[in-house]
Amino acid sequence: MADIPIRPFCGVVGVCPDVAEPQSVLSPGHFGGNVDCKDLVVGTKLYLPVQVPGARLGLGDPHAAQGDGELCVSAIEASLPGAARIRLHKGRRIAAPQFETAGPLRTDADRAGHYATMGVAPDLMRAAQDATRAMIDHRQPLRPRPDRRIRPVQRGFGAS
Repeated sequence: MADIPIRPFCGVVGVCPDVAEPQSVLSPGHFGGNVDCKDLVVGTKLYLPVQVPGARLGLGDPHAAQGDGELCVSAIEASLPGAARIRLHKGRRIAAPQFETAGPLRTDADRAGHYATMGVAPDLMRAAQDATRAMIDHRQPLRPRPDRRIRPVQRGFGAS
């Protein structure tokens, strides 16, 4: 029998998007939504881009535990009480959700906190590009660089 570590979090965290048409509840968007990120546990700071006056923050779909993503639309669902501290960062602009952990992302990782960006797009390549650009924008004030281009890193797999 396997032990599953319990790390409760809300699978749905988002603000109201600035769009006129109805949004799917299944896929996340640049506003957050059904992000199902197991690292959004107690102590994590989540940053969402406010798109409408009042933001209209919503939280729900609590999970007791989950793997990396909810690909099979399944997690250990739970009924959980909770509280959140909300702070508006006036003047801060981000394109999609970002978060900062108080500790390691995994139990076997170092003990320091981490900053993460999320890519939300219809296809995986675009989502990865968006998340990478957001991380560059986050790091830019911390460590100035001559330009924003990323040089590709090439690795040979299976080569001797």
